[in-house]
Amino acid sequence: MAKAVHNGIKKNKGILLNSGLKVVVLIKQIEIVFVIVVYLTSNQVLATTVV
Repeated sequence: MAKAVHNGIKKNKGILLNSGLKVVVLIKQIEIVFVIVVYLTSNQVLATTVV
C-alpha cells in the first residue's frame, strides 16, 4: 500500500516537473518572440526617422 502511494507521488512529481518545465519553456519562447518584435519595430522606427 505504502509503495503504491510512494509510486503515485513519484509519478505526480514527474508530471509536475514536466508541466513546470513546459511553462518555463513557453515563457522563454514568448520572451524571445517579444524581444524579436521589439528589436524589429525599433529598427523600423530608426529606419523611418533616418529616412
